Amino acid sequence: MEAWIIILIVFAILIVAFASLAIVWVVGVRKVLNGLKRKAEANFPEMQQILTKKYDFYTKFLNFLKNHAKESVLDEVANLNKTCLNEPNANNDFALNLRMKELVESLNKQEKLQQNEEYVSLLQEKQQIEDEATERVKIYNGMVEAYNEKVKNFPSNFIAQKFNFESMNYFRQTDTNKPE
Repeated sequence: MEAWIIILIVFAILIVAFASLAIVWVVGVRKVLNGLKRKAEANFPEMQQILTKKYDFYTKFLNFLKNHAKESVLDEVANLNKTCLNEPNANNDFALNLRMKELVESLNKQEKLQQNEEYVSLLQEKQQIEDEATERVKIYNGMVEAYNEKVKNFPSNFIAQKFNFESMNYFRQTDTNKPE
Protein backbone atom coordinates (compact mmCIF):
# COMPACT_ATOMS: atom_id res chain seq x y z
CA MET A 1 0.00 0.00 0.00
CA GLU A 2 1.24 3.40 -0.85
CA ALA A 3 2.31 5.85 1.86
CA TRP A 4 -0.19 8.52 0.87
CA ILE A 5 -3.11 6.08 1.29
CA ILE A 6 -1.89 5.17 4.79
CA ILE A 7 -1.55 8.87 5.67
CA LEU A 8 -5.05 9.50 4.33
CA ILE A 9 -6.50 6.62 6.41
CA VAL A 10 -4.72 7.84 9.58
CA PHE A 11 -5.94 11.37 8.90
CA ALA A 12 -9.54 10.12 8.43
CA ILE A 13 -9.32 8.14 11.67
CA LEU A 14 -8.08 11.24 13.50
CA ILE A 15 -10.93 13.34 12.10
CA VAL A 16 -13.54 10.75 13.13
CA ALA A 17 -11.96 10.48 16.61
CA PHE A 18 -11.91 14.26 17.02
CA ALA A 19 -15.53 14.58 15.83
CA SER A 20 -16.59 11.80 18.22
CA LEU A 21 -14.88 13.55 21.13
CA ALA A 22 -16.53 16.84 20.19
CA ILE A 23 -19.97 15.20 20.09
CA VAL A 24 -19.41 13.52 23.45
CA TRP A 25 -18.27 16.85 24.91
CA VAL A 26 -21.31 18.72 23.55
CA VAL A 27 -23.71 16.10 24.90
CA GLY A 28 -21.92 16.13 28.27
CA VAL A 29 -21.99 19.91 28.63
CA ARG A 30 -25.65 20.03 27.63
CA LYS A 31 -26.44 17.36 30.21
CA VAL A 32 -24.57 19.31 32.92
CA LEU A 33 -26.41 22.53 31.99
CA ASN A 34 -29.78 20.77 32.10
CA GLY A 35 -28.96 19.20 35.46
CA LEU A 36 -27.83 22.48 37.05
CA LYS A 37 -30.87 24.31 35.71
CA ARG A 38 -33.27 21.62 36.96
CA LYS A 39 -31.69 21.69 40.44
CA ALA A 40 -32.02 25.47 40.70
CA GLU A 41 -35.59 25.42 39.38
CA ALA A 42 -36.52 22.60 41.78
CA ASN A 43 -35.10 24.57 44.71
CA PHE A 44 -37.04 27.74 43.91
CA PRO A 45 -40.42 26.47 45.24
CA GLU A 46 -38.69 25.26 48.42
CA MET A 47 -37.21 28.71 48.90
CA GLN A 48 -40.60 30.33 48.29
CA GLN A 49 -42.20 27.94 50.76
CA ILE A 50 -39.86 28.89 53.62
CA LEU A 51 -40.23 32.58 52.76
CA THR A 52 -44.01 32.20 52.91
CA LYS A 53 -43.60 30.47 56.27
CA LYS A 54 -41.56 33.46 57.43
CA TYR A 55 -44.15 35.97 56.24
CA ASP A 56 -46.96 33.96 57.86
CA PHE A 57 -45.02 33.91 61.11
CA TYR A 58 -44.52 37.68 60.88
CA THR A 59 -48.30 38.07 60.71
CA LYS A 60 -48.63 36.09 63.95
CA PHE A 61 -45.78 38.03 65.54
CA LEU A 62 -47.27 41.39 64.58
CA ASN A 63 -50.63 40.38 66.03
CA PHE A 64 -48.91 39.64 69.33
CA LEU A 65 -47.19 43.04 69.26
CA LYS A 66 -50.39 45.10 68.85
CA ASN A 67 -50.33 46.21 72.49
CA HIS A 68 -46.60 46.83 72.62
CA ALA A 69 -45.66 48.97 69.60
CA LYS A 70 -46.84 52.07 67.82
CA GLU A 71 -49.75 51.36 65.52
CA SER A 72 -48.16 53.28 62.63
CA VAL A 73 -44.98 51.17 62.82
CA LEU A 74 -46.96 47.94 63.05
CA ASP A 75 -49.09 49.00 60.07
CA GLU A 76 -45.99 49.77 58.02
CA VAL A 77 -44.41 46.39 58.80
CA ALA A 78 -47.74 44.61 58.25
CA ASN A 79 -48.10 46.26 54.82
CA LEU A 80 -44.55 45.26 53.87
CA ASN A 81 -45.32 41.73 55.04
CA LYS A 82 -48.51 41.66 52.95
CA THR A 83 -46.53 42.86 49.92
CA CYS A 84 -44.03 40.04 50.44
CA LEU A 85 -46.81 37.46 50.66
CA ASN A 86 -48.35 38.75 47.42
CA GLU A 87 -45.15 39.53 45.55
CA PRO A 88 -42.12 37.76 47.04
CA ASN A 89 -38.91 39.25 45.75
CA ALA A 90 -35.58 40.16 47.27
CA ASN A 91 -36.21 43.91 47.42
CA ASN A 92 -39.48 43.52 49.31
CA ASP A 93 -37.92 40.89 51.58
CA PHE A 94 -34.96 43.17 52.32
CA ALA A 95 -37.21 46.10 53.22
CA LEU A 96 -39.34 43.88 55.46
CA ASN A 97 -36.31 42.40 57.22
CA LEU A 98 -34.90 45.86 57.84
CA ARG A 99 -38.14 47.24 59.33
CA MET A 100 -38.70 44.07 61.37
CA LYS A 101 -35.17 44.34 62.79
CA GLU A 102 -35.75 47.99 63.72
CA LEU A 103 -39.10 47.10 65.31
CA VAL A 104 -37.61 44.30 67.41
CA GLU A 105 -34.68 46.49 68.48
CA SER A 106 -37.08 49.17 69.70
CA LEU A 107 -39.24 46.59 71.49
CA ASN A 108 -36.26 44.98 73.18
CA LYS A 109 -35.81 48.23 75.12
CA GLN A 110 -39.07 47.53 76.93
CA GLU A 111 -38.12 45.66 80.09
CA LYS A 112 -41.65 44.38 80.69
CA LEU A 113 -41.78 42.84 77.23
CA GLN A 114 -38.38 41.21 77.66
CA GLN A 115 -39.77 39.32 80.65
CA ASN A 116 -42.79 38.09 78.70
CA GLU A 117 -42.28 34.36 77.99
CA GLU A 118 -44.46 34.40 74.89
CA TYR A 119 -42.45 37.30 73.42
CA VAL A 120 -39.15 35.54 74.15
CA SER A 121 -40.49 32.34 72.62
CA LEU A 122 -41.70 34.22 69.52
CA LEU A 123 -38.30 35.88 69.14
CA GLN A 124 -36.60 32.49 69.21
CA GLU A 125 -39.03 31.11 66.65
CA LYS A 126 -38.51 34.22 64.52
CA GLN A 127 -34.74 33.75 64.57
CA GLN A 128 -35.04 30.08 63.66
CA ILE A 129 -37.34 30.78 60.71
CA GLU A 130 -35.17 33.67 59.49
CA ASP A 131 -32.04 31.48 59.68
CA GLU A 132 -33.81 28.75 57.72
CA ALA A 133 -34.97 31.26 55.09
CA THR A 134 -31.48 32.75 54.80
CA GLU A 135 -29.98 29.28 54.33
CA ARG A 136 -32.55 28.33 51.69
CA VAL A 137 -31.87 31.56 49.76
CA LYS A 138 -28.12 30.86 49.93
CA ILE A 139 -28.66 27.34 48.58
CA TYR A 140 -30.84 28.62 45.74
CA ASN A 141 -28.40 31.41 44.86
CA GLY A 142 -25.51 28.93 44.95
CA MET A 143 -27.29 26.69 42.47
CA VAL A 144 -28.08 29.64 40.24
CA GLU A 145 -24.45 30.77 40.44
CA ALA A 146 -23.13 27.32 39.40
CA TYR A 147 -25.54 27.25 36.46
CA ASN A 148 -24.83 30.84 35.40
CA GLU A 149 -21.07 30.23 35.46
CA LYS A 150 -21.49 27.37 32.99
CA VAL A 151 -23.78 29.50 30.80
CA LYS A 152 -21.38 32.45 30.72
CA ASN A 153 -17.90 30.91 30.80
CA PHE A 154 -15.80 29.51 27.99
CA PRO A 155 -16.10 26.91 26.50
CA SER A 156 -19.53 25.81 27.75
CA ASN A 157 -21.01 29.18 26.77
CA PHE A 158 -20.96 28.01 23.12
CA ILE A 159 -23.22 25.09 23.97
CA ALA A 160 -25.42 27.29 26.18
CA GLN A 161 -25.94 29.75 23.31
CA LYS A 162 -26.58 27.01 20.76
CA PHE A 163 -29.23 25.34 22.91
CA ASN A 164 -30.77 28.57 24.29
CA PHE A 165 -29.68 28.27 27.92
CA GLU A 166 -30.10 31.69 29.51
CA SER A 167 -28.82 33.02 32.82
CA MET A 168 -31.16 32.64 35.78
CA ASN A 169 -31.96 35.40 38.27
CA TYR A 170 -30.59 35.36 41.78
CA PHE A 171 -32.80 36.13 44.77
CA ARG A 172 -31.13 39.46 45.57
CA GLN A 173 -31.86 43.15 45.79
CA THR A 174 -31.61 44.90 42.47
CA ASP A 175 -30.56 48.21 44.03
CA THR A 176 -26.76 48.11 44.12
CA ASN A 177 -26.69 50.59 47.02
CA LYS A 178 -28.25 48.02 49.33
CA PRO A 179 -26.09 45.32 50.93
CA GLU A 180 -26.73 41.78 49.72
